[in-house]
Amino acid sequence: MTPAESLGDDLESPASPELLPTPTRKKPGRKPKQKRLVSRPKPQPKPAEAAVGAGTEATGDVLNDAGGEIKESAFFNIPQEIRNRIYRHLLVSRNPIQVKQLWTEPARQKARRMPRRRGAAPEKLFNEETDMGIDPRILCVSKQAYLEGSRILYSENTFHYMLRDPKCRARAHTSLSPTGPNQINFAKYCHLFRHISIELEPNRTDHDHERLLERSLECLARADGSSSPSSSRANSPASRIFLDTLTLTITPVKPVKIPLGNMPGGRSRIPTAIKFFSRNSVADRLLRRINTRSIRFNIHVEPHREDEDSDDESDDDDLGLDGSGIVRIDGTNNLRHLETTIDLRFSPRYMNQAADVPKVIRVYPDEFWQADRHILAKRAMVGQRAEYALAELHSRLWEAWMNPDQAVRDGLWEDHGVAEQRRRINRAKHQVKFDCDALLFQKRRKKKTKTVKKGKESLIISIGRHGGAIRAFRAN
Repeated sequence: MTPAESLGDDLESPASPELLPTPTRKKPGRKPKQKRLVSRPKPQPKPAEAAVGAGTEATGDVLNDAGGEIKESAFFNIPQEIRNRIYRHLLVSRNPIQVKQLWTEPARQKARRMPRRRGAAPEKLFNEETDMGIDPRILCVSKQAYLEGSRILYSENTFHYMLRDPKCRARAHTSLSPTGPNQINFAKYCHLFRHISIELEPNRTDHDHERLLERSLECLARADGSSSPSSSRANSPASRIFLDTLTLTITPVKPVKIPLGNMPGGRSRIPTAIKFFSRNSVADRLLRRINTRSIRFNIHVEPHREDEDSDDESDDDDLGLDGSGIVRIDGTNNLRHLETTIDLRFSPRYMNQAADVPKVIRVYPDEFWQADRHILAKRAMVGQRAEYALAELHSRLWEAWMNPDQAVRDGLWEDHGVAEQRRRINRAKHQVKFDCDALLFQKRRKKKTKTVKKGKESLIISIGRHGGAIRAFRAN
């Protein structure tokens, strides 16, 4: 018997083509090892923050928490100036963006639910009339798009805040709103705001609206975020606000007749909304604390107004008082629109804070004006004139309401239409000036003449010194 046959039928001869593997024998008294199954939680994708969305941390922290690598896109290979034009086309609205709740929520006044099929996008729930004219979805593409677009979204749009009474604010909570986050973290993005407008309607005259005006100005004048709106943590610091233009619009009405004891006449002749800006009032003190380059006041007054007898008993009926402190105004479409602008760029208060202002938003670099005595004297005079205009704000508002024609002739106020036309002309001249700088730059490099059409748009290609000054050269 061969050795292979002595093992029985379990093994075959090595010469056999059907050779089977040797079976493994288990040792007695030992259990086989079992593999441990470790359950790992699936990574949850973090929701992208809305364009006008809520957030708690700084902009850089939000971008770092987003995680993931960004694939290279051809969109970011084009020049920065062209990308900015695309951002402006999508994120900059022609009209001011209506906000409410102290700049923490976009306002939709004409919200109306529209019929839609199953699975339609949430933004289709509303009529096109309620759209703000922007498409912020580009900010959710990548970190770089979020950084570049958010600056344009908040700095180049005008955010218009209409002061409402508590009843209107209560009704605003019940209005329709699109699905998803629809909040503005003002404590986080306030350092990007540049243009803010506040309007007080003509029928808002009671103490509640005066307090609401003070709260809105207090949010802009606050240097820290201890009680900022929509702040996620208590006493969390907020970025400082450096505005370019702060616009306040009021519509005074006829003075309400209130008995004032032993005062001559026994009646008050102070028109509504003007008394909110009296000297040393809370609103007046807050205006001096706001970091802004200019303050623009718009006032709607009655054209060709003549002095009326304050003892006329029919004035109360004309006001339409209903006992709740709200005045009903009829025929406000014929009001005259006046405006005045107080330039605070060279005021002593603003110039003293130049060291704290970031260099990217300073009016002029320090090296250009520190050694020029003539420029220093001229800017000091302009700054003193601005401080005087801000101190006499109550008197200016009163003169514009009492005699608008005389106020315009004195140069204190000007018609809104004339001011808008002047600003358009200045923008056109500014555009032509940049085009001329680009023409001179090309003449030196190419040594040939090229015509520049008036008002033709162009892009900045370089920034350099020319004749001791810094100029931005553009390409035709």
